[in-house]
Amino acid sequence: MLRNKSVLLLLAILLAGAIVLYLIFGGSVAGGGNSETGTQDYESSFAGSIVINEAMASNPGVIPASDGGFYDWVELYNPTDEAADISGWGLSDDAKVAAKWTFGEGTVIPAKGYLLVFCSDENQNDPSGELHAAFKLKSGKDTVVLSDSTGKSVDKLPLPEVTEGHSIGRNTADIADWLDYANPTPGYPNDEAGLAAYVASMDASSIGLLIAEFQPANKTTIHTQAGDYSDWVELYNPTGSDVDVSGFGLSDDRSKPLKWTFPEGTSIPAGGRLLIWCDGYVDVSGNYPNELHATFGLSSFEESVVLSDARGRTIDAVDYSGIGTDASYARQADGSWQATARPTPGYENTDEGYAAFAQEAGASEGGGLLISEVMSANDGTILENDTYYDWIELYNKTGETIDLSGWGLSDNTGNPLKWTFPDGTAVAPGEYKLIMASGLDIKDREEANKTYLHTSFALSAVKGEVISLSKPDGSIVDKLNAGALRGGITCGKDTSGRMYYYDAPTPGEPNGQGKIAYAPAPEFELAAGFYYGRQTVGITVPEGTDVYYTTDGTIPDESDARYTGPFTIEKTTSVRAT
Repeated sequence: MLRNKSVLLLLAILLAGAIVLYLIFGGSVAGGGNSETGTQDYESSFAGSIVINEAMASNPGVIPASDGGFYDWVELYNPTDEAADISGWGLSDDAKVAAKWTFGEGTVIPAKGYLLVFCSDENQNDPSGELHAAFKLKSGKDTVVLSDSTGKSVDKLPLPEVTEGHSIGRNTADIADWLDYANPTPGYPNDEAGLAAYVASMDASSIGLLIAEFQPANKTTIHTQAGDYSDWVELYNPTGSDVDVSGFGLSDDRSKPLKWTFPEGTSIPAGGRLLIWCDGYVDVSGNYPNELHATFGLSSFEESVVLSDARGRTIDAVDYSGIGTDASYARQADGSWQATARPTPGYENTDEGYAAFAQEAGASEGGGLLISEVMSANDGTILENDTYYDWIELYNKTGETIDLSGWGLSDNTGNPLKWTFPDGTAVAPGEYKLIMASGLDIKDREEANKTYLHTSFALSAVKGEVISLSKPDGSIVDKLNAGALRGGITCGKDTSGRMYYYDAPTPGEPNGQGKIAYAPAPEFELAAGFYYGRQTVGITVPEGTDVYYTTDGTIPDESDARYTGPFTIEKTTSVRAT
């Protein structure tokens, strides 16, 4: 890896005294659980047998039915020590009608067991499958009624006004008492243990699949076979076995985990990745059988990406906001997430992965013209009229001259023709052509007394740049994400299109030996300043690197002392490390 410029520590040693460090530790206390938002005096009968135990009249995403829908629901509970057969019993949303819907033959609630009925306005009462009552619920208006096979009311619950996503349920400490639950527990007891069990039942992370990366504002990164730059999501299978994802769900809404489902026969091989385009495209003609297209797009402002199993249980999910154009949100090796201007669809989210993707993407465009090197912090490489301008280098790897008239260079992929080459500009076979990125917008070199053409934009070494090269119609044929660069460092490509960093820039000539990344600067553990007495100097060494240092103020290289541990100084000393 390339080492950064050296860092300097100046220590002035005085005669006596001490250093005092104050360490302040802080913390916070977090709580959680099945919040009970207040005891309510709801009218409900209780005869000591089967009871209405919990109900939800607005299910925004608590528990999905098998078809992925989030319907109202009613939960029954058998508090007795024996199984209860409720074949022919009725359920209703109207206090005046005992049974709008009846339970099918063979419906049994086990001892101390629960039974969930979705109120979806569908009639499904076969106990071997999911139960759906032929009505929906309205909080503040309806009354849930449970009646036996003779039509006698067994239990009833007038539904109060309840916050969306909350349920009304019996208090486990007093079954005759009702509470408003912010964290419903369908199919489980209405207490902390029940909530934990319910949450665990909805967790399918053990399947092992991960959302690896996604791009909600893809403008130039990668396109479909039809040529569209669509949003995309990449999944990764880190397990040692293939995973069949037929019927699994992908969504941009936590409340609708099965918004789009994978077609039958879709699988992700062990260690493999799968790209899904999020554009709603339907391949009616069957021209692109190897592509997957979800029925939704992604918002770059704020949204979620959710992967679930066929039951709607969460395998992986991530919330995000504010992802810029052509940036992606990528999972890091430690499991954290980071917005990056270097997407790596199909590859690991690393510098190596980006270099491989950039090489493939450049090759796929078929362009024989490359952005071969970029310098955004020129402090001594090319001098023109007593000024060190930043520069962009193009390389023609073909055997033919390429006419650049009207072609564009830009630091904004949304405006690929930000600056255009003047008529008559050409690059010969094998030629390396330099363009100064000065912001001076010089197209007539003779009139301006310049050796090189100058773009209308300058480069930023601090924030980094994405440089694009496009044809006169605005179609981008190559781009280079240089990132933030330090003085004397360039970013470029070899002739195959693979990206590297260079500590020996070669403007106008073939690039030399490059590195796929450069290390962050080492950090002194003792701040520069005035100190009394002998001092011990420690250096934080970036992972995977070696640090060399000097104590005479000169810039260190590999011939100087390699840092292996703290060292002592006893006089005013200028220490540099790199």
